[in-house]
Order: sequence, then C-alpha cells, then structure tokens
Amino acid sequence: VRTNIRTAALELLLRTTPEQRTELLLAALGDNDRAYRCAALTLAADYTDEALCAAIVGEWPKLTAEARTDVVNWLGDRHAVSQTATVLAAIDASDHGLAAAAVRAAGRLGGQEALEALIARLNGPLAEEAVAALASFNGQVDDGLVAALDADPVTQANALQLVARRRITRAADRVFALLDAGQEPVRQAALAALAGVTTAADFPRLCDRLDNATESETPQIQAGLLNALAQMAPEEQYTRTAERMAASAEKARYYPLLAHTGTQEAIDALLGGGDRKAAFAALLTVESPVVPEVLFSLATEHPEWKDEAITRYTELVTANRTPEEQVACCTKALGTDPAP
Repeated sequence: VRTNIRTAALELLLRTTPEQRTELLLAALGDNDRAYRCAALTLAADYTDEALCAAIVGEWPKLTAEARTDVVNWLGDRHAVSQTATVLAAIDASDHGLAAAAVRAAGRLGGQEALEALIARLNGPLAEEAVAALASFNGQVDDGLVAALDADPVTQANALQLVARRRITRAADRVFALLDAGQEPVRQAALAALAGVTTAADFPRLCDRLDNATESETPQIQAGLLNALAQMAPEEQYTRTAERMAASAEKARYYPLLAHTGTQEAIDALLGGGDRKAAFAALLTVESPVVPEVLFSLATEHPEWKDEAITRYTELVTANRTPEEQVACCTKALGTDPAP
C-alpha cells in the first residue's frame, strides 16, 4: 500500500479512535517506511501532550538510529523541553545523523543544560551544527558565549563568530584582546567579529587599530568602525571621523567612513582628498541626494572613471527620483561619450 494511502488511513483513525492514538503512533514509529514514520509524527502534533511525548520516548530502545533521528527532530520541533535529557544524550550517539539532529533539537529546546552541551561541541565533529544551533538558540546565550572566548582556540574561533552574529556587545573587550592572539584562525575570527560587537564607545580604539593595520586587516576594522558610527548622528559621524583622519598618516583609510556619513561636508572632503582614486571609490558608496550630480561631474572630468561613475549615477537616480526625473537623468547619462 502506498505511503499516502497509509497516511490518510492513519489520519482518519487518529481522529476517530482517540483511545487508540498512542498505540497507533507507537506502531508507526517501528515502521520501515521513513516517509510514513515522519508523516505519523507530523499527525501526532495535533495531539501532543506530555503523556504522548513520554510514550514516544519510551520506545527509544526499540528504535533504529534513523527512527531515533526522526523522534529527536520531532521533539525539537514540538519544543518538548520535558524530554531535554533524551535529546542531550543523543548528542553522543555514534550515528552522526542522529547526533547532528540532537544538536539542532537542543538549540530549539533551549535551557542552560542545552546551552552548555552545545558550547562543549564547538570543538569537534559537531562544531558546524553547534554553531548553527547556537546562532538561533532559544534563550539567553550571552554568558556562555562570552565565557567560551577563554576556551581552546577552536572553540574561541567559533564563539567569536557567534558573539558577532548575536551582536553581544559586552564581548567587545575580549574580542579586542583576541586581535593579538597567537593563533591566526582566532585572530582572523576576532577581526571578522568586530562588525558585530562594536559600539560608539569603541570608536577611539578602532581608529587606533586602523592607523596601524595591515592592508588585509583594514576592511574588517573599517567594518567595525562603520558599525560603531551607525549609532551616532550623521553630523557626529562626520566630525569624529574627520578629526581622526586629520591626525592619521593613513587618511585614505578613513574615506569609506566619511562616505558612510552621507553629509555634504563628507562629500566635499572626499572631493578634496589627497588619494583621488581612493576618494572616488568611497564616493561610489555614498547614499545622498547630492551625490548623483557629483558623480556625473566626475564622469565628465575623468574619462577613466566614467563607466563606474555613470553606472552608480544611474542606480541612484533610478532609486531616488520621480519617474520624470529618472527619464531626464538617464537621458543625460546616455548623452555622455563612451569611456575610452
């Protein structure tokens, strides 16, 4: 009998014979047809209570690894916190599919025990699954992840990824400390984490880092600075960036930060920038209603920049102007000579 027919029959029986529901569902768990087993568990969702969860888990010793995986997935989907112990025990299963399913389910169940179990798997064969589970963990993870920044290097690197993804700003001090870690994977993870943990208070030390960064480090430190600046008003963004840029020997590194402010002062500063190529690249990222005309002028004055300038000009006017203005601006762009 085809799976869909068996499933329809089971659905009918579950609805019409409530006294047999548990027996019917437990029988389905022992079936060799995985599609049917999973369909039965899906149907069970309409009747789930603590007693049914306990009865299903009670079948655990009789189930294959594949069937146990299905049950663990179901427990996670149902947020069956009363069965957390069963799920956490399955993390140590020899079957990788079952263990991985248990990690995912633990993230859905939440709770301190699940949190500790997942953090303990940030170094090992289930690290990838543990990172994913902790990224969407059902509950507060800040204390555990900040503590994990003091663990072994592999755990540190994964925890750095997570504190950034979950924007745990109180981890910033530890992240900055790990920028000088002896292990390169940890140092790189700390650099990548800056954009997720920095606040306006970190602006000065980020600028200190930017002034002394290598070329490869610069983009990630700039990302951290952009995150810090985003929490300030545009005028303050410009003022603080301009002050640091004036005192820096690496002024071009501040151009993207000026561009981010979108102020007229920033545009003027970029137009007068000493590194014309870097200033132009930064201008291409500015979001401001006055930028299109600036880019159009640059396109006519610098043939080598024309393609990029006109492309960005067209993007901006298409996004921010009325239909009539769009037509006029695009007609204007079409009237320029092709780039050499």
